[in-house]
Amino acid sequence: MNNIIFAQLNYVVIMILITLIAACLLMFSPIPRNKPYRNTTVYFSAFFLCTAIGYSVFAARPYINSYVSIALTNLLFLLNVYCLKYGLQWRLGIQEHIFKCRYVLVHILIFIGSQFVIEYVVDEAQWVRTLNGTVNAAFVFWGCIKLVTPFSKGSNVGEKIAGFSFYTVILGYLVTPIFIASTLNTFYVSSIILTVQITTMVLLLGGLLSLLMSDVIDGHYQTSIRDPLTGIFNRRYFFQNVATLTNCPKTPEVNSVVICDIDKFKSINDKYGHDVGDDVLVAFAGMLTKSVGEFGVVSRYGGEEFTVLLKGYSLRDAINFTEQMRLNTEGLSMSIDGKLIQLTASFGISEIWDLNDIDLALKLADDALLRAKSDGRNKVLAS
Repeated sequence: MNNIIFAQLNYVVIMILITLIAACLLMFSPIPRNKPYRNTTVYFSAFFLCTAIGYSVFAARPYINSYVSIALTNLLFLLNVYCLKYGLQWRLGIQEHIFKCRYVLVHILIFIGSQFVIEYVVDEAQWVRTLNGTVNAAFVFWGCIKLVTPFSKGSNVGEKIAGFSFYTVILGYLVTPIFIASTLNTFYVSSIILTVQITTMVLLLGGLLSLLMSDVIDGHYQTSIRDPLTGIFNRRYFFQNVATLTNCPKTPEVNSVVICDIDKFKSINDKYGHDVGDDVLVAFAGMLTKSVGEFGVVSRYGGEEFTVLLKGYSLRDAINFTEQMRLNTEGLSMSIDGKLIQLTASFGISEIWDLNDIDLALKLADDALLRAKSDGRNKVLAS
């Protein structure tokens, strides 16, 4: 009997320590200092904190009312999984807090009520309550896996690791009632459950940290290749994309590059101010992105100059395509102090037969752009 009590006490104490350490590692890491990841990290940390408090309540059963013990323990052991789910939702941009969801409240209340019924109606209450808790927690965990999509084509390393840890946790949940129902000595059962729970918690912590770190790294990378004003790709990404295409065996034999800029942009800046100039750049970048779609890559090359890499377009096709972009630019207008600003742009095009000679192609396209501007602007010329 002493061995059984000692094993259970060890199990509870170790789980409390592990989950508290996990919560602290998440909350006091550099990750929540980044605002986009703050709420996600808080919810992930809340998962481990609720788990620690739940085990603490479980350990204090001899000293508190049985109704209170059952209610609090089951509340915390289902709420923790929902905290994990809501952290994943915030990661995907679904900005809803758990306390505002009626479904979560109803599910938890029904679950606690069912645990009370099992406790006072079923003979082997502990096993059935454990099974009931396992099924409910595994159900919510399954929803967590769908939010990570570890096996989708675009999933990153962090999502794959997190998905693996989630599957392991579900497996841990499912085997726990099996061991409890077994005829093994209680000391051995407690030891096995402790090993399973520790393994799943460590894997889960590693999975969540990998997920967050992958997001942070990807966020910094996206910042490094995006223009902060317009949100489109920058000059750095343009050359990265060219390098990638150069080494890709499926790259089309012929491509074209377009350099364009907004006509009389300096006059717009001087007359209406840089804030209006910024709005013009954003509108022009949006038009280019929408016009090009999946046929190429739009980048801000510098100032009011933009580049468009058209993949698989010969010079003739690129001229026709760019003419449509010129017409789309004419359709752009902005109202400033009751005055309508009509925008136009000039375009220079060059065909790329060898992506290794991209600098030469850019020089030729830039020469064509200069000729278009000197020839009256609002034109498409090629070199």
